[in-house]
Amino acid sequence: MREARLAYLTQPVSEVIEGLVDQWSTNQNRPMDIDGIDVSELRKHLRLANDLVLAHRIAKGLSLDRERVTWARETIEERVMFALSEVDTACMPEGWSWQKAAETIAVQVALAIVHEQKNEPKVADDPLT
Repeated sequence: MREARLAYLTQPVSEVIEGLVDQWSTNQNRPMDIDGIDVSELRKHLRLANDLVLAHRIAKGLSLDRERVTWARETIEERVMFALSEVDTACMPEGWSWQKAAETIAVQVALAIVHEQKNEPKVADDPLT
């Protein structure tokens, strides 16, 4: 059972997103209007995922340069927005919110990014490694 829950760690990010989209969308196709999402509100709900990626980079001694950190943040943001755009809001249970969905999707994307970074070389001149 644990292996099934952790299987997403070995999947590419695109497959993780597709799986989440499949879970949350149906043929009724009433997609969520993502134009109404406030970007600053979205970013508040993506903090945990961004912190997860950053913590992994710190723990593994990977580069913390602005370009890499920005890439990870933008990737999470883009993939969450894509996934939310595919959500069929008519099929969501009572009490469903895009905020909770964004948090859930973002953590899955962050875990996939962490998995992809496992083969990234450590920073040679970092005094902490």
